[in-house]
Amino acid sequence: MAISAEIKEVIRLATNLSELENKLQSLKDKKADYQAHIADLNIQIDMALPIVQSARQELKAAAALIK
Repeated sequence: MAISAEIKEVIRLATNLSELENKLQSLKDKKADYQAHIADLNIQIDMALPIVQSARQELKAAAALIK
């Protein structure tokens, strides 16, 4: 029994849909990974900021002594 053209088309479309859903899930996973990495970087920035600000003040104080 031959498979009709309509059934072949449904199978083709279902296959394409499955591939697209897999690609979408992969992109969602990458997005989650990137967002987690960004959150980690934001934590590192938040931790470094007071150190940088303190160093900046100390440099200003040292520069004032040199003048």
